[in-house]
Amino acid sequence: ELIGLVASATNVTERKLFEHDIQEKERRFSLLAEFAPVAIYETDASGQCIYVNKEWRTLAGMDSKSAMGDGWQQGIYEKDRASVFTHWNKHAKDSLPWEMEYRFCTPEGEVSSVIGQAIALRNDDHAVTGYLGVNVDISERKMAVEELRSSEERMELALSGAGLGTWDWDLITNG
Repeated sequence: ELIGLVASATNVTERKLFEHDIQEKERRFSLLAEFAPVAIYETDASGQCIYVNKEWRTLAGMDSKSAMGDGWQQGIYEKDRASVFTHWNKHAKDSLPWEMEYRFCTPEGEVSSVIGQAIALRNDDHAVTGYLGVNVDISERKMAVEELRSSEERMELALSGAGLGTWDWDLITNG
């Protein structure tokens, strides 16, 4: 004999759409991060690496597995490590955005100049849960600036040796 029946029905359509939307956004972000022309990394709150993208792996000359934990530190040029860690710790202590120019070095000795930047990731309670950062390879730009500086020095030396000078004339202001 049936005494009572309790039934419940829940419409899960909205939740399924929300989950699908989140998965699609995560997929797009993963593709963007993996193929971005800048090195991208993520650490946990203690600075242990949990993600590096393709460009980061290329700059450091190591695979993802080698970069995890504190393995990422081997990607920083040995002579720059102490200053990078000092600067990083100073900013991480106060959860400040971090930016610094330094060098990467592959195990084969290929050195790249980078500008590194990172920001703290926070949870809903504003506690730091990790850091997200990028490294932009500025090696070619630095070489171009050095070549221009060297060219200007040679030009000044040649003009000086020849007893010549230069002048500028602004056609717009006639001055």
